[in-house]
Amino acid sequence: MAIIVGDIHGNLEKVQAFLAYQPDHEHIALGDYLDSPWESLERQLRALQLLMESPAVLLWGNHDLHYLVPPPFRCSGMQYRETVLQEIIEANHKRFVAAYVADGWLCTHSGCSTKITCGEPAEQIVAKINAAMNAWLYHGERHSIFDIGIARDGSAAVGGCFWFDLREEKPLLDTGIQQIFGHTCQR
Repeated sequence: MAIIVGDIHGNLEKVQAFLAYQPDHEHIALGDYLDSPWESLERQLRALQLLMESPAVLLWGNHDLHYLVPPPFRCSGMQYRETVLQEIIEANHKRFVAAYVADGWLCTHSGCSTKITCGEPAEQIVAKINAAMNAWLYHGERHSIFDIGIARDGSAAVGGCFWFDLREEKPLLDTGIQQIFGHTCQR
């Protein structure tokens, strides 16, 4: 059984509790490690450092991707324009993946619509998403995984796996596959 957490946003206590809970199990963090309106830059850096030093699987979130140079998109939550964050993310970009399969569940930052999943098994979807991420990182190639849907003030009809909005785009969620994701606040 995997231990999974979403949207840390620099919360040091959340990171410590996540990593300490059942340390013999696989741990997966679903992205958004930075850009807290409440946490200081120092606490966000410490939380990110603890995660990167751990064996946890780290997924990209929209609040992490915009620190790449160049970023695939700009995120309105970018609070610290200090180069230290860009330097850390750039130097450690191989530590992150865009998608992962845990116990048969598709794990992404914001979920996948039928636009990305196409009825494929989770392993194939993960391979496709991670290949698209690597195409961006190493060749600057754009892919629909980066789309920002109109529900999040973008121009695409539906958001990609970093911007899908469950509240507004729920009918487009691929319910034929088991998914775990964060990004959209829910009850």
